[in-house]
Amino acid sequence: MRRLRILVLLLFILAAAGGVGLIWQGRTVGQAERVRSAPIADVSSERLTTGGSVVGVAVSEESHAWFGIPYAEPPVGVKRWRAPTRPVPSTDTLDALQRRPGCIESNSRDTVDGEQSLIRGSEDCLYLNVWAPRFEPETVPKGADRLPVMVWVHGGQGALGFGGPLYDASLLASRHRLIVISVDYRLGPLGAFAHPSLLNEVGGSQSEFEPSGHFGLLDLIAALQWVRENVEVFGGDPESVTLAGASSGGSQVLSLMVAPPAQGLFQRAIVQSGSARTRSLAQAVHYRDAAEAGEVTSAREIVLRLLMADGTAPDRDRARYFADGLSPEATADYLRNQSPEDLFRAYLDPSGGQLLDFSGAFRDGVLVPDGGIGEALADLAPGESIPLLVGSNRDEAKLGLMQDPAQVRRTLDVFLRVRRPDQYEVLSAIQTALGRMEDVEGVADRIAARNGAPVYVYRFDWDEEPFYLGADLELLLGAAHGVELPFVFGQFQFDQETAARLLFNEENAPGRRFVSDSMMSYWAEFAYRGAPGRGRARALPLWEPWSLDPKEKWFMVFDTPESGGIRMSSDRTDERGIFALWSEGTAGWAVADRCEVFDKLLQSGPIGGLSEIDVPCVENLKTSDGGVKR
Repeated sequence: MRRLRILVLLLFILAAAGGVGLIWQGRTVGQAERVRSAPIADVSSERLTTGGSVVGVAVSEESHAWFGIPYAEPPVGVKRWRAPTRPVPSTDTLDALQRRPGCIESNSRDTVDGEQSLIRGSEDCLYLNVWAPRFEPETVPKGADRLPVMVWVHGGQGALGFGGPLYDASLLASRHRLIVISVDYRLGPLGAFAHPSLLNEVGGSQSEFEPSGHFGLLDLIAALQWVRENVEVFGGDPESVTLAGASSGGSQVLSLMVAPPAQGLFQRAIVQSGSARTRSLAQAVHYRDAAEAGEVTSAREIVLRLLMADGTAPDRDRARYFADGLSPEATADYLRNQSPEDLFRAYLDPSGGQLLDFSGAFRDGVLVPDGGIGEALADLAPGESIPLLVGSNRDEAKLGLMQDPAQVRRTLDVFLRVRRPDQYEVLSAIQTALGRMEDVEGVADRIAARNGAPVYVYRFDWDEEPFYLGADLELLLGAAHGVELPFVFGQFQFDQETAARLLFNEENAPGRRFVSDSMMSYWAEFAYRGAPGRGRARALPLWEPWSLDPKEKWFMVFDTPESGGIRMSSDRTDERGIFALWSEGTAGWAVADRCEVFDKLLQSGPIGGLSEIDVPCVENLKTSDGGVKR
């Protein structure tokens, strides 16, 4: 029973596409730490970087790893909400033997003395990890022999995650001769905060891009600059860098594709289940009752919440009066004196105690263009565009649906049952298709239509999870958001005391290894040549680029041989297809049930250009041209 609770927890973390490693690393309070011998430095791994000498460890798969290399100074004290600065070089050798704590993140898992801890991690967190094939110092590749580099950006809804064991790149690095680097960067309100008192500070700015408010993005740019300056000493080519990320990490990659200071720092991009959607600067900054309304978690609203929480003001009106009377300097000092826990607590939903959403870039006009990421991608000149590999999972929406008590019944918070499997599948298909239409195919269309850069699209279909305690994990989870992550790194057995073993067992091992090996091969070939082709061994099906011809919108499907295998498909996603999912999927249902699903469809996104509507409750939603109003 405890294991299924862990599984439910794992699934939630997978939704964030970045926090899995926290459990799999054994950091959960109350869970026994695995007994490990202390890592031993491998003298043959010593390398000289711009920050000083570093020595790593020999890890599995004939590779070296260097953990916790600083790429910027700790962003603490007066450096909170500042652009990152170069680390001070050291004359001492850094023992880069163990991962550092991740950046401050929201936390729903740990308890201390019976109390749930709101946050975990450290503000001192701007570190990266490097994996490379094992080389003696004299055999590190040089010149034309230098290896391609893949820089990995973890996801986590913008508020959690770190470069943990889920992203163990030892197999990927050694098998396909790559340098792989994972990066930790500021999260939540420490990573993206747009209060004018911070953005308009006079003096002390380390970067002309600091007024963006996207400090996590600035961290990633600093990490890419570190890669450019240092990756050669590990055998990597600084002119052959692929930036890759999943979920909110994929969204960060899309943002960096159009961010001016990131141009030229990477030559290819991989986006797994990311999004180009953005918020306005007003939404991120203004009061919620301003003429241009801000969100409930806008920067100005957060200041009001802090003032009420510390007793400075008894209610919102008096907090606003007080805040509006503060000078920008006083406001900035006040914010920098807040503890990280108080900052995160200000984002709690008063009605439910859950943290409100941090995710979504805002259009600051500095790093993220005023017109949004999608428009900026379409406007890139041919010389600015780069090859892109982009995709999502067939059942993306299931991870959200399985947390909805209206969809999944929980008994004792252990036994999970889908209430209406037919409705569950229809809702998942519709919501997933709406997201794919905008975030995958929409992005591919924009790039291919305007600047001609090659785009390669995929869909991940693996869904062979087992039954557990009567729960059909294939139905509950399937090919949901985040499930593809272990496949990209080829890592499935992290810790026998964790929920990983509930998803990956001996029965599904052959199929998942087949899918994982193929994905790793294609990803590596893309890192080498900017095109996945037939994979590194030239033995896989040819991955054709995305086409603007509606009849030739080819994408690669990843599944087991028993379910169709690795294959190209042209099963296009569009509004009519989404409407057909509803119309056919609910055929024969009671009118009330059909209408309930249709209402959810309309809430998910705009549906236009549709004609045949045969349900009485939506007749009033028809437009004059036979379409459907949102």
